[in-house]
Amino acid sequence: MLRILILLIVFPVTASAQSGLIRGKVRLPGGATLTGVIVELWRTGSFEAQTVTTRDGDFEFTSLIPSNYEVIVKHQGYYPAAQRVEFYFEQNNARLEIRSVEIMLRPVEQPVNRMPPGTTFVQDVPEAARAAFDRAMAKMREGKHDEAMPLLDKAVSLFPDYFDAHFALAVEHDRRGSNEAALGALEHARRINDRDARVYYIFGVIMSRNRKYITAEYAFRNALDRNPTHAPTSFALGVVQIELARRSSNEAEKKELVDLAERSLTRAIDSSEPKIPAAYMQRARLRELRGDKRAAADDLDAYLKLNPGEKNAAAIRAAIEKLRAN
Repeated sequence: MLRILILLIVFPVTASAQSGLIRGKVRLPGGATLTGVIVELWRTGSFEAQTVTTRDGDFEFTSLIPSNYEVIVKHQGYYPAAQRVEFYFEQNNARLEIRSVEIMLRPVEQPVNRMPPGTTFVQDVPEAARAAFDRAMAKMREGKHDEAMPLLDKAVSLFPDYFDAHFALAVEHDRRGSNEAALGALEHARRINDRDARVYYIFGVIMSRNRKYITAEYAFRNALDRNPTHAPTSFALGVVQIELARRSSNEAEKKELVDLAERSLTRAIDSSEPKIPAAYMQRARLRELRGDKRAAADDLDAYLKLNPGEKNAAAIRAAIEKLRAN
């Protein structure tokens, strides 16, 4: 029963064709914007999409269905921040609905788990390449993604080692569903700067989406080596380890993977603020498999508290009662 609930919640069914759009900006307390920050979109506790802020700190998510969303920003050296966004379209209302958010990141006074010294990456970008990149980012802010792509291509043709441009191309290709092009751009970015955790994280997301779980685990581990405090990476690693355990025919290997998955999910819960609801759901699944039914019930209870509007709340409460009764 718990497994069915997880499938319903972690992999929800796509709903109607009505469309919503989230536009936002990431700022510092003084008003300055942050470039190249990964922004994640979660829907009812499940990862939905990611993008990266432009030179002016802007980002957007398009083609959203009626639901509850959470925009999460985590960046090295800053406290995590998030905002909730809701879309509830009227029936038969086909117009585009837009929500605007502004997320402020506050610096950590005494950062922990910083990248090792010497990993800061700065490039001296030729003016023409920078101008093409800036125009591409402006086009993306306007929602003109088809016009942005040639400008990004121009930026990398003028400066083949342009990390930001290759990374932006990878994110844009991934948004379009062009896996091969996204992976090619990510590989260019990795060769230029292999210390950036974002490259490995997005690579892992693509591999996981294509069910290449061994490669995805490798990618998420590398991302955590470079940014140990990124909770969504820990969560993604835990989910991948669960999938690997499900596919293993070796009992010893399966047990080891389950142990690793539980540690990864616990790390995701401990290091996230706001908490990742789906991490509790997935950990409940593991704890039930181990026979720790009370702990599994506690995780399900925590999940419901984070998602008071959960559609399957009645079934989850029934599962909690059954787990606590045994």
